[in-house]
Amino acid sequence: IKLYQIPYKNIKELPEDLLIKIIFTEKGIANCSVVGKEAFSLPFREISLPFMRLETMRIRLFENEETLKELKEDLHRFCSYYHGLVEMKKKLEKELEIQEAIRGMGEAGELAYLTGYIPVDAAQAISDLAKKERWGISITDPSEEDSVPTLIRNKRWITTISPLFKFLDVIPGYREMDVSPLVLIFFSLFFAMIIGDAGYGLIFFSLTAFAHKKMGKKIHDKTAFFLFYLLSSCTILWGLLTGTFFGQEWNLKGGLKPLIPALTDTKVLQTFCFFIGALHLTLAHLWRALIKFPSLTAAAEIGWIAVLWAAFFLAKTLVLGDMFPFFGKWLIISGITLVIFFSSPQRNILKTIAKGLGSVALSLVNNFTDVVSYIRLFAVGLAGVAIADTVNTLAVSAGGGNWLISAPILLVGHTINFVLGPVGVLVHGVRLNVLEFSSHIGVSWSGTKYKPLEE
Repeated sequence: IKLYQIPYKNIKELPEDLLIKIIFTEKGIANCSVVGKEAFSLPFREISLPFMRLETMRIRLFENEETLKELKEDLHRFCSYYHGLVEMKKKLEKELEIQEAIRGMGEAGELAYLTGYIPVDAAQAISDLAKKERWGISITDPSEEDSVPTLIRNKRWITTISPLFKFLDVIPGYREMDVSPLVLIFFSLFFAMIIGDAGYGLIFFSLTAFAHKKMGKKIHDKTAFFLFYLLSSCTILWGLLTGTFFGQEWNLKGGLKPLIPALTDTKVLQTFCFFIGALHLTLAHLWRALIKFPSLTAAAEIGWIAVLWAAFFLAKTLVLGDMFPFFGKWLIISGITLVIFFSSPQRNILKTIAKGLGSVALSLVNNFTDVVSYIRLFAVGLAGVAIADTVNTLAVSAGGGNWLISAPILLVGHTINFVLGPVGVLVHGVRLNVLEFSSHIGVSWSGTKYKPLEE
């Protein structure tokens, strides 16, 4: 006797000298016991007989359940040591820091010394302490070769974006700009456009308020709550502007009217995305120009700004079919000229032109593609609205006025769409800030966080 899994349609093809007993059938596969007078083999999947009797299995199952119960009781008892172990871990981490510092001490004869970095405004306090404790101390500015950690201090409203950087585990290098203010403004806008629904924004706001109330007292840094309050508020506002509340189609037919009807026009919204792209990248080059001023290289950044706006008008022409304006060619010509002559100005005009041409060759096409890439805000936002509208239509047509049928469809469909929204933000909203924008402003996120030995 053997056990086999045989497609039901093949059972009639089996030899007549075998006795076939179907135990149960699932998905077209018959689970059978096959009996023969002599040894036999079939070209189907054979199921091995169990190694123990059914009664033995039941005893083993009971023993396993009892063992599992004892293990749960042990774990519950051991949890009483949790807080003590956490405190011990913190003490050991501090001790490890101290031992690493001691191991990293330099020696020169009988002199042992530590080296490290301090914020510039802490120099006087360290010097005063050194006099009091009779330490030898030398404070110098870091050299170009030093790998200096980054310490960022911002006003309270700007630090609202810090949870995003912590989540991504990125920080600008010591000699790079802190772009937190612009990232906060544009990431909030991108979040609102990608989620794009006032109803979803209300859910985000409500969930944030609930989490803040439940966990606020346990969490010291509450910045993440304020970030989500801001993002959900921007989403609600964008949904009101576009008339999107758990979908857009039913609102346009008589529900929530958009505050700005033009934003429901596909062409207007695509133009707006290109405009945001050109503006976002323009601010990057303008910031660099202000830092470089009064150096002549600042003029090259102005040149790239002219190229960016030429790319904006070119995108409208190629994608939307608008006429390319007559002054567009002058933007390109003047922009490229400024880049060629001021990217790396030198006494030798030929070397200046050669390096400028190299800069133009490497970045000219990128400027156009970077502006066009902001169309993703329209595309991903439109996908979210389309899914919401499809769910609404499906619920109405399938339910036929019966809410017992329509409600589960609405709940499941909108929940899936709601969950997918933040994924789109992480993929696209984050990318536009930490890749496109950052590459234009010259931030490579190559920094390491400043974590000093505190004790």
